[in-house]
Amino acid sequence: MKTNFCRAVCSALMMMLPVVGHSLVVTIEPDNYTLGTDLSNVSPYATLSSVKDLVRNPILASSPKWEEASTGTQNFGNHALSCRRDPCGADDYDGFGIFFNQEVTSVSLQALNWGYSPGLHSNWAAFDQTGNRIATGRSATGAVGETLQVDIAMPGIWSIIIGGGGSMAAVEYDRLSFNVLDEEPKAHVPEPSSLALLGLGLVMLGFARRRAAA
Repeated sequence: MKTNFCRAVCSALMMMLPVVGHSLVVTIEPDNYTLGTDLSNVSPYATLSSVKDLVRNPILASSPKWEEASTGTQNFGNHALSCRRDPCGADDYDGFGIFFNQEVTSVSLQALNWGYSPGLHSNWAAFDQTGNRIATGRSATGAVGETLQVDIAMPGIWSIIIGGGGSMAAVEYDRLSFNVLDEEPKAHVPEPSSLALLGLGLVMLGFARRRAAA
């Protein structure tokens, strides 16, 4: 009976602990929308933009240039990556821009080389919350008509700008996935009543242990 009492007290104390958010993978698939749909704000977690000459333009569900594209019937369109100023922050790049409303730690896309021979890769740049570049990279090289997977994983990502290698706008992008927290972690400040219950529970737990030892 004493053991059951201790378990009940411990359970009550555990219920007072703060709830930690769970990781959520979000996927944006243009095939789920009609041709020409504005995809810029289809997710509450990110804004998509086609950045050209440092001007953000809407991202539309587009038909692939490659007639037999393995990415499906629609994608995010084709983009080149270039830096307009030096040093290059998030506001100094052209390309396919993905701007998150919270930190993410992984981003993945499909990339399709639809017209540059013998091969082409995707370049990308990642930025923190203040727009400072934290990393750059590139995918493997793909031949014309070949689909590549672009995977970016690191802490502190708030935006990604991606495009064809060598400023070539011959790479199309599809099926964007990224991870977020479905519930923002919040500081847990106990109310006075919660503090009183917590103190009472600790006193009763100590009393039960003394009785058990007697």
